Amino acid sequence: QDDLKSYDMTVVNAWSTTCGYCIEEMPALEKLKSRLPANVQFVTVCIDGAVSADTAKDIVAQKGLTAKVLVNSDSINKSLLKYVTPSTFFFDKDGKLVGKPKVGTFKAKDDNEMAELYMNEVKAHLKKINK
Repeated sequence: QDDLKSYDMTVVNAWSTTCGYCIEEMPALEKLKSRLPANVQFVTVCIDGAVSADTAKDIVAQKGLTAKVLVNSDSINKSLLKYVTPSTFFFDKDGKLVGKPKVGTFKAKDDNEMAELYMNEVKAHLKKINK
């Protein structure tokens, strides 16, 4: 939670090394990350990263994702694993979930369109916290 306090919102994308959709959307997520306002941070959680650390690192490198990648823990497992991957969550600076998570990926013609659809989600969630 200390990492969240520095930002009005933190976007957390949960993915796994066995999820093709998760891996496919990584270039779009990198584009999203570069478009975020300064008061929003982006991180990912690889839910099977503790068991597949090398695979996760290889995937992230191949897809050019520069976001901070966290691995699962007991508390993350309890809160995130009830959702399918990929899922994207929006947390305020106090660690409270803002609105509903985006479960699944967007259908888009390319990475730019997908990044824009995610950016629309970010803007809508920022409005909910009045930022």
